[in-house]
Amino acid sequence: MSSAREADRPTSVSIVVVNWNGKAVLEECLASISRSEYPIQETVVVDNGSVDGSVEMLEAWCCPPITLLRNARNLGAPVARNQGIARALKSNPEFVFALDNDLTIAPDTIHQLVEVMRRDPRIAMAGALILRHDQPDVIFSAGHVINWTQNLVGTLGANRRLKGQFKGIWDVHYVGAGAVLIRTAYIREHGTFDEHYLGYGYEDTEYGFRASRLGYRVVCCAEAKVWHRPHSGIGRYSFRKKYLETRNAVRFIKKYGTIGNWSKYLFFLLAGFVYAFFREGLLRGNMPGVVGKMRGFMDGLWNRDELSHRLLNDQPRSKQMLENTRT
Repeated sequence: MSSAREADRPTSVSIVVVNWNGKAVLEECLASISRSEYPIQETVVVDNGSVDGSVEMLEAWCCPPITLLRNARNLGAPVARNQGIARALKSNPEFVFALDNDLTIAPDTIHQLVEVMRRDPRIAMAGALILRHDQPDVIFSAGHVINWTQNLVGTLGANRRLKGQFKGIWDVHYVGAGAVLIRTAYIREHGTFDEHYLGYGYEDTEYGFRASRLGYRVVCCAEAKVWHRPHSGIGRYSFRKKYLETRNAVRFIKKYGTIGNWSKYLFFLLAGFVYAFFREGLLRGNMPGVVGKMRGFMDGLWNRDELSHRLLNDQPRSKQMLENTRT
């Protein structure tokens, strides 16, 4: 009888949202949390030195109630997410749900993920099926696998219409940190996100892959849905984005790659440089992004962090710059 009552008891969940100049999308994200059918123990929002009015909006926010942590400058997503997780763990939830500010959740999303996790204690983290905000039936991500090409990863289902091809749960190497439920027992034993992945990308790749190598399951759940509304203060193909992205990819392969993995990665990377030079650089006028990609590769090889820290805090200087990043 007691075991039945235990099974019916709601599992405690806290949410961690990281924000950097995301006022344009953050309100919708928080509003979707307020509509969650699953009770939320605490919602922690970590602001990374925003200058777009985000903090003022958060200070006035009342539903759902939030715990606001403020950083004076942009420390990067992994550091901020870890700060939020550390705060959430103080109230001892059974799970932490990491959610990006440009995502909205369905009312039953957290309930679906909790049920998946409760059925198998070997699952360290479960991710939602991410759909496009502007085309709600088009898949943005159904989880990721490591393929060791120039971007190191492949995204399942990307840009395909959702027609029932994904059902139940399936194992992946990692799920994006934008919408993932993590078991706190796993966090306490094996730690949080690697903060050496400065600024943008691959910290979630490493986190999920690490769990897989430790023998845990990382799964994606078709019944748990979120919608991605693209918004990035870091730019679509900017020097900053491509530099940080490539630098972090190199850090990942230096940690986990074999000689065979390196050979495959370098082959695709060199071809990618040539393709990017002509397509992005010459045809689209995105040469700074191409240069950022090359510089990121070199600095990743040599473990140089100085430029990464500077780029993180290169705040947009005008409203127009902020608008240009919303593509």
